[in-house]
Amino acid sequence: GFVGDAITTLALLVQRTRHRNAVMKCSGASVIMDVLKRPVKEAALVIAAARFVSNFVTKEESCQAVLQCGALPALLASFDDELLPAELGSVHVRSTLLAAVAACCADSNDAQRTLREANWMSNLAKVLQANPEHLQLHEAAMGVLRALSRIKEALEEIVNLGFVVITIRAMQRFSSATV
Repeated sequence: GFVGDAITTLALLVQRTRHRNAVMKCSGASVIMDVLKRPVKEAALVIAAARFVSNFVTKEESCQAVLQCGALPALLASFDDELLPAELGSVHVRSTLLAAVAACCADSNDAQRTLREANWMSNLAKVLQANPEHLQLHEAAMGVLRALSRIKEALEEIVNLGFVVITIRAMQRFSSATV
């Protein structure tokens, strides 16, 4: 639909600094996060919003802007949405959402703390264990785990939830993948 096409267009545009600044100037990130916060039954719309976030958060000020709009809770809620029908490609949708979460957390201590405090890691572990063959999902998860490993309190949780075993198994499974 129109909104998905518009978000996809903005996701492509915000890769350039001047376009990202223009989107920030008119509170575009807030509008897109509002779309993500609504119950969405259209996979393309969720994917477009997640890709927008991934492309938008490449600079600290744009990352802060999207985080202030509630990006992380919205992304996590969409990731956890058990109503994502399989025919919408829920694993693909989740891997795109997870890549956006990883992008938000890559260089932002605030995002890392917010994610840690969300008590969401067990959900991530369950999704990874249920989808051992999905390379993009595991790649995005590694980005999230890399960011969270900077938080001392998260290290024990990472080990206790089985992420070390999940990671080693994924390394064995995807040893020939060159992505």
